[in-house]
Amino acid sequence: MKLGDKLYHYLVMRGVGTYDVIGIDGDDVLVKSKACNNQDHACIVRLNRLEGYKTRWKFVCMVQSCGADVYYDSNDEEVDTNYMWHNDSPYFERKGDCKKFKWEEVISKRNKEIEEIKEKIAKLKETQQKKVAQIAELKLLIEGVEV
Repeated sequence: MKLGDKLYHYLVMRGVGTYDVIGIDGDDVLVKSKACNNQDHACIVRLNRLEGYKTRWKFVCMVQSCGADVYYDSNDEEVDTNYMWHNDSPYFERKGDCKKFKWEEVISKRNKEIEEIKEKIAKLKETQQKKVAQIAELKLLIEGVEV
């Protein structure tokens, strides 16, 4: 890793964000976000290589955040700017790896949703069978047959 290299990170609702390496501090790198709206005062993030990976990096801390000093969520609660946008997934040296990571995450989530739906269907089928059996029993009682 050298100054000027690029790292990529998936940003929610924005897609793949690009980060320029602007500093190296021992095992850490400092990267400047190209995705921030305020490029005169863009976010700078400290990263460290993710253990066991040669081309993945993890969030360590924010060095500088862009825009307002205070952010609020939809409930008007103050949000810690150290955790804005930049800490929710690994950083990658190749853009394609970043996309693949996100796609695999989406596929995993969809598979879990499918399993939950299958469980609901199985429960509904079981309920349906019980209702059909109850109806059959009631019909027999109407006809005067003891069950």
